[in-house]
Amino acid sequence: MKTITALPKITNAPVQYWELDPKEEQWIYEWLQKIQSVMCEAVTHDRTLRDIWFKRRPKELPHGRMGANSYASIIGGLVKSKLDNPERNLTDAQLTALETIFTVVSEWLPGCEKIEFKKKVYRIG
Repeated sequence: MKTITALPKITNAPVQYWELDPKEEQWIYEWLQKIQSVMCEAVTHDRTLRDIWFKRRPKELPHGRMGANSYASIIGGLVKSKLDNPERNLTDAQLTALETIFTVVSEWLPGCEKIEFKKKVYRIG
């Protein structure tokens, strides 16, 4: 299991945002793109896998603008958001969703690890 430290970002936003080490963040987004790429190919040939991958999961994943998310939509949304604004940080709900996705995917994708976010209460320095 890979442990990633998340530091609180001070903003006026109604939700808490978390900053990650740039190398850890790069690792996450590289894996998200790899997962999405592998799954796009896999679901083309396997209807059962397609149903699992695109199933909306209101109890496991945070809701998006269009309602409940699937594994595919949450990954796509996170990557798109990062491409639109590279300075964007992640929320509590997004960190939890990432832990869920990496837990599920690590069971069948070689090299992919489960992740856990260690949230610091405050910054030092």
